[in-house]
Amino acid sequence: MRPIRMMAAALAIVLAFAAPVRAEDSSPAAESESESKVSLEVLKPVEKSSLAKDVSEEGIGLRDYPRTTITGLETPEDMKGLLIRSSSPISRVDKLLLDDNRLVLDIARADCALDAVYEMDDPVIGSVRAEGVELFGLPGTRVVLELKKGVRYSVYLTPDRTGVVVRFQVNEIIKVGFRALEESDIITVQGEYCPALNVFPVGNPDEILIDLPIAELKEQSKWVTGDQFNFIKSVTTTQLDPETARITLKVTGELGIVVSYEGTVATVKFSQAEYRNIYYDAQTKTLGIRKKEGRQMSAKDANLFDNYSNLAGVLTLPGDFSDWLGYGEMMINDGFLKNISIGKNGSGQTQLSMHEERILAFSVYDDTAYLYVKIQLPQDAYERIVVIDPGHGGSDPGARANGLVEKEMNLDVTKRLIEILEKDGRVKAYATRTVDQAVDLYDRPAWASKLGDLFVSIHMNAMSNNTVAKGTEVFWYPHPNDEKLGFSSRPMADIFQSTLLSELGTVDRKVQSKRFVVIRYTTIPAVLCEIGFLTNKEEAGRIATPEYRQRTAEALSRAIYKTFTAYTPKRG
Repeated sequence: MRPIRMMAAALAIVLAFAAPVRAEDSSPAAESESESKVSLEVLKPVEKSSLAKDVSEEGIGLRDYPRTTITGLETPEDMKGLLIRSSSPISRVDKLLLDDNRLVLDIARADCALDAVYEMDDPVIGSVRAEGVELFGLPGTRVVLELKKGVRYSVYLTPDRTGVVVRFQVNEIIKVGFRALEESDIITVQGEYCPALNVFPVGNPDEILIDLPIAELKEQSKWVTGDQFNFIKSVTTTQLDPETARITLKVTGELGIVVSYEGTVATVKFSQAEYRNIYYDAQTKTLGIRKKEGRQMSAKDANLFDNYSNLAGVLTLPGDFSDWLGYGEMMINDGFLKNISIGKNGSGQTQLSMHEERILAFSVYDDTAYLYVKIQLPQDAYERIVVIDPGHGGSDPGARANGLVEKEMNLDVTKRLIEILEKDGRVKAYATRTVDQAVDLYDRPAWASKLGDLFVSIHMNAMSNNTVAKGTEVFWYPHPNDEKLGFSSRPMADIFQSTLLSELGTVDRKVQSKRFVVIRYTTIPAVLCEIGFLTNKEEAGRIATPEYRQRTAEALSRAIYKTFTAYTPKRG
């Protein structure tokens, strides 16, 4: 068995802004009342052809056993799947597949001794999250697996009922076909069920790989096409390992690639690329754009927008270069970028949109012949990273009082804070949301821990039965890895509380330790700041002014700088 490690700081899985598995407020008032009261009735699956499929032969029978504890996750050596271990027999497991391919497993009468988020270097499972919840009036454990497209799975208990098994069904690849059309070549892959394809060039322009996870070839072969095809010169199918089949193509020229799925067949269409004078080096993670003589295309003239909330970096060139660069999509799939699309914006300027597999950092430079975009992980590009969390959002407004809505105030302060940090340049800042958008409560700390060195959640307080209450309070929670980091959330909370009080002149409601989700499930130093009370007319009046929200952002920025003075990030 291979035990699964808790997720480290490296960004292995990107945050999905998807429908929440569990919706709840992260404010003190809401969490104290609804911390674990979750019902599966709110989880409604939607039938889609792209969904994974449960092929379990039978359901899991109910038993009446004493309360147990979920102790660990393992990946069995003898099969492709996941084993959830318990300390004693399990009474009940309920399962549900959501419309975003998240498989929810609720284990009743089971305390949760698992870490919050687990790293999965796996072609089928994107990530695994675990949490303690209330099920049928008793403590239970919820395990959520993010599944990738096209997988078949079964869920069952081990014979002694001390383990929940999620087993993935290997897809038998029945046929690989190829044919030439007038101006394109087609590869078709038929499986027992529709295979998921990962198509990527390997840095060699004459070779393209197509990998099929959890797939087994019926036969391994090699075909040489001769002159019958436009671009494909040979096709080789091999079983790369017991879990992965591979199709290797020898081709000629830069190709445009389109992948589509229908029924049990995946199709890849190759045609002449409609872009030119552009290359991508997968080894150095560098995009190169050849300059056109007589046209201005320097690094200082180009604009790069890091649209990280939509997993894209957008490079805008100073003018229309379509006659030189063409248009279309360059497929990458190197673990950093999915593809690069070349087109024009509404102003007619040429844009290159780099669609990310994960959040990345971009830098632009040039020489006499080329304009370059260097692509890195944020942890390699920046010495200090803070993740700002504007509480609530979307359908969750937070507190409402005196004409103010908390989610709007939180987001406004966050935008001001990030502008201050970006202008200063000492600290790179990201936000869990940049618009009025719902973000899953558990995704916030998981995403922050993968990306940042510090986490700051911004809130406005409320007390419906007490309009006199006022002041500022900062919350923290101890983490198991505080000793390893050499710094904890407690001194960070002290820094934030003292700075906010000094800068804003508010009443001191002290530093407190509470089990709020967003600070409990981080693995980096984290605080939740309640700036002031919307239910207090005097404080609400101040918060309503842009000047006060700007002062709040400036105070938070100073607290962040002070924290980084006291704490040198340790990344492992």
